[in-house]
Amino acid sequence: MTIYQLRYQWDKLLEKNNLKNKGFRAYRFRHTYCTRLIAADIKLPKIQSLMGDSTLDVILKTYNHIKSEKVSDEVKDVVNTF
Repeated sequence: MTIYQLRYQWDKLLEKNNLKNKGFRAYRFRHTYCTRLIAADIKLPKIQSLMGDSTLDVILKTYNHIKSEKVSDEVKDVVNTF
């Protein structure tokens, strides 16, 4: 499925529920998605890839508060691989 197909489906869903001009953006779900990936014990490099981030900095700065001990352990694992 392409981004254009997803956008079309998103717009149709908003329109169907009378939410077209209410400020809903799919980008809002990014935080929830990343939070759930962290909670599911997905490794940070995989999360980085899924989120489309070029470095771990964004994830660490934004989501470190979610499970700081889990993220910290993951960072140690990533650092130890180099």
